[in-house]
Amino acid sequence: LPSADKGVDMKHRWSTYVSVLSLIMSFVAVGFVLLSKPEVNVQGGNTQDAQKAKRMIDVMQFGAVGDGKTNDALAVSQAIAYAEKLSASQFSPESNIVLVFPPAEGYALDTPIQIPPNVSVEQHAPLIYTGDAYEPFVTIGEQGKTTRASYTGLAVIRKKQSAWLSSDPAKQAIGIRIFNATSSFIDIRQADCFTIGSQFIGAGKGFAYNEVRLGQFIGNNIGVELTNQKGKNGRI
Repeated sequence: LPSADKGVDMKHRWSTYVSVLSLIMSFVAVGFVLLSKPEVNVQGGNTQDAQKAKRMIDVMQFGAVGDGKTNDALAVSQAIAYAEKLSASQFSPESNIVLVFPPAEGYALDTPIQIPPNVSVEQHAPLIYTGDAYEPFVTIGEQGKTTRASYTGLAVIRKKQSAWLSSDPAKQAIGIRIFNATSSFIDIRQADCFTIGSQFIGAGKGFAYNEVRLGQFIGNNIGVELTNQKGKNGRI
């Protein structure tokens, strides 16, 4: 009988150990599920993080040199095309795509560029226009579409001073032209030697609720112009 009781007691102890171990494993499993469960965003998809990670598109990774002399037009255009492709694949109109110009002497471009709507820009060195055409150098956004993004450190320089009256009576040599920005942060540090340093324009949509910061504007006939398709404007 003592040996039989001892066997029963051992079985009872093992049963207790198994039950406790099962309970612990259950808590661990529940905790793992809670921690690993992805959040559901407003578009119905799944994301691993509560906040969307920014996609930084570095123009130097596409071959830009940034020495202020080498023509970086092709590299910058390829970076913009890639940023546009990524932006178009997103559900949200508020883009997390950021076109980055890293610190450098400057990025020389012999042709104008156009940055699509909802692609943010982070600029740490000026864009230098080395061409001689009288047309907008940097265009952000487009007619008929709203852009909502962040534009920090924007700086443009026209290497050859614009001849305002004799060569550009239509005032098309514009340093930075921004279409239909809404609820955006716009930080323009520099716009030099154009006919119009910077132009904010509403075309098919509005230009409203933005925070705009202006820095150095030198050598322009008009520093800043706020206008629309009908030409109703205000100039500084």
